[in-house]
Amino acid sequence: LAQGPAAARAGAHAMIDLSDGLVRDLRRVCQASGTGAELDRSLLAEFVAPLARVLGQEVGWRCVLAGGEEHSLLACFAPQDRPPGWHPVGRVTEAGADGPGVRLEGEELGPGGWDHFGG
Repeated sequence: LAQGPAAARAGAHAMIDLSDGLVRDLRRVCQASGTGAELDRSLLAEFVAPLARVLGQEVGWRCVLAGGEEHSLLACFAPQDRPPGWHPVGRVTEAGADGPGVRLEGEELGPGGWDHFGG
């Protein structure tokens, strides 16, 4: 609970909880700000590794990118402003040719995650 106010004090430009999944919630930030985001596979690998040992690489990556209910926080900081305890996962970019979105290794990612209004 203390990390939200700590991020705000550190100068977070945007913040959201990841209850609906990293890519879905990061896309919401990108759409609201008119930006893009490039996730970094090497920075996310530490979160995938423990899942991959039990579930395999593919499912581990799917859980990290599209899983939900973690209730972790995602915030955007200038690199020098990131407070202790926050892990970088990528960088903010200009919106792509198709508008705001989230990419991994240059490839646009689908929404994934939890859609409260889906069938």
